[in-house]
Amino acid sequence: MDLQDKSDSLNDVTARLSKMWPKQTQDQLATALVLFGIPFAFLVECGVVLPQWYAVGSDGYNWRVFWLLAFGLTFYANFYKLVTVNPNGPNADLPSVMRPGFKYCHTCQLNAPPRSHHCPVCEKCIFKRDHHCSFGAVCVGHFNHRYFIAGALHIWLCVALVLSWNWWFMWENLGGMRPTNLWMVFMPHLAFMFRFVTLWQFTCTAIFVSSTTVFLFCSYLLGAQIFCIYLGQTRVEFLLNVRAFNIGAWANWKQVMGRRWFLTLLSPFFNSPLDCDGISFPVKEGASIHDSTKSM
Repeated sequence: MDLQDKSDSLNDVTARLSKMWPKQTQDQLATALVLFGIPFAFLVECGVVLPQWYAVGSDGYNWRVFWLLAFGLTFYANFYKLVTVNPNGPNADLPSVMRPGFKYCHTCQLNAPPRSHHCPVCEKCIFKRDHHCSFGAVCVGHFNHRYFIAGALHIWLCVALVLSWNWWFMWENLGGMRPTNLWMVFMPHLAFMFRFVTLWQFTCTAIFVSSTTVFLFCSYLLGAQIFCIYLGQTRVEFLLNVRAFNIGAWANWKQVMGRRWFLTLLSPFFNSPLDCDGISFPVKEGASIHDSTKSM
């Protein structure tokens, strides 16, 4: 391979990476947080928090790091599937003839199927659109929805685990859990400013407060998804009060996660076929397919 070929190959790789990187500022920041923030937090837990109780390489240390890695790597596997699986599936061609329940998208100038909505960021209609996920700069739709849910579950497990560690880590470094120390947790900046705590104690408190904030956010994400699945709605349909597709909690769950949903929760690489094609969906008894044609 001569110098020109190497230069062309490098330019090709650079062009692909540039195309993959988000264009919106919000998407860029959120994606960077996932790609760099989580590994940094892992290093803090393994290099700062856990060594306070367990020697590096001991059984207690290795066991805790194992579970943190297991949940974390499964999260990243789901993140990979989320951003690489087209929410519209492999065959996203839409018919030129208007079918029952379809609506015309004036932006795409195409006939869009029931439950689909146009994403202004992705600039296309998404089958069974739930929301635009800034953490992957991708829309969550029919074919990648399960990876978002499984990923949210595993990052929630990660954060719940480290939150329990950070709780005791903070109190041990603040001198014990006493009522007189509570205000330092809620106003650590003031405690540091007036020298009630050292820089190290402030850092320990900041680690706990940060993990608490992330835990609450992940709990909201996961809880909102489970709630909408129970109602047979996407997040968009919840806002529009569309109730036509609620076929029962169990059937709703399998429609999103696939026939072998339990395997999907363990790993995104297990095959779990979806019963719907993203274009047509069963409706509850007595509901009209036209109930789904509301738009934002």
